Amino acid sequence: QFEVDPTDRIPRRWTQVVRARAPRARVVAVDLKDMAPVAGAIVLAGDLTAPATAEAARTALDGRADLVLCDGAPDVFGLGDVDSHLQHSLVRASAACARRMLAPGGV
Repeated sequence: QFEVDPTDRIPRRWTQVVRARAPRARVVAVDLKDMAPVAGAIVLAGDLTAPATAEAARTALDGRADLVLCDGAPDVFGLGDVDSHLQHSLVRASAACARRMLAPGGV
């Protein structure tokens, strides 16, 4: 059973799921906005596409990650082409971040 975040913050729930499924893992969660603490996880606020935030996450990992999970979603405007571009940009940025952080054999 997972706690329900009163602000309905999905990143926190995914952090809880990972902690529950891999209790000995080092878990680092990053979100643009402040997130409520999750027991056993390191929670960072920042834009993961910003070099300083990505470096803070790598430092918190104390090495490389075996798993990088991204559930990010951009703000949408209801304009198909713009929204599509924003989503693709976020996916590309997430993939680039994962390539920098993943240990060999990581997913």
